Amino acid sequence: MEFIVEVGADVWTPKDILIPDAGMIGWIERHPPRRSNSLVKGFLGILSAQMAQAGVYMADTGGTARLLSQAQQCFALNAGAAGTTYGIVVGTGTNAVALSDNKLQTQLTTNLYHGSGKVGYEWVSSSSCRIIASRTFANQSASDMNITEIGLYAFGNTSNHIFCIDRTLYSITVPDFAGITISYFFTISV
Repeated sequence: MEFIVEVGADVWTPKDILIPDAGMIGWIERHPPRRSNSLVKGFLGILSAQMAQAGVYMADTGGTARLLSQAQQCFALNAGAAGTTYGIVVGTGTNAVALSDNKLQTQLTTNLYHGSGKVGYEWVSSSSCRIIASRTFANQSASDMNITEIGLYAFGNTSNHIFCIDRTLYSITVPDFAGITISYFFTISV
């Protein structure tokens, strides 16, 4: 059995906006999924608490040690529109990923519209299935926006504390007025 985590992105612009440098309307570029290989200890902490139905202490995204516990909302990635505290998040940090990372180095929260998070499940083949978590962002900064890190922030207990479960270095430029859809693919194959 193999468990693979991948992340990909599509940069786009509304159909009625012309991107002068690209000379095109609509899609700008597609970045196919690639392995993220950067799950951090928050992922295993939440998974352990759920499997053992017992508490584990771990630093949340604010750096405070919190008790991870069995809870219905654990691993939730379906953040609402305009929410910046959980789900798929983006930033501008460039430090190497470390197992101990508990947040993005520098999260982007201003001049960037955060769409709602979507999560779906699909059978890829008779020997493979996956969960797809996606979120769309729109650049509202009046200039190009350089994203260099992507993360997953999820609930880890019943007290609404949020934990970083993945941090991936991923460099992509989003032109002004353009949007980007970030997708994580969690695949199990036998």
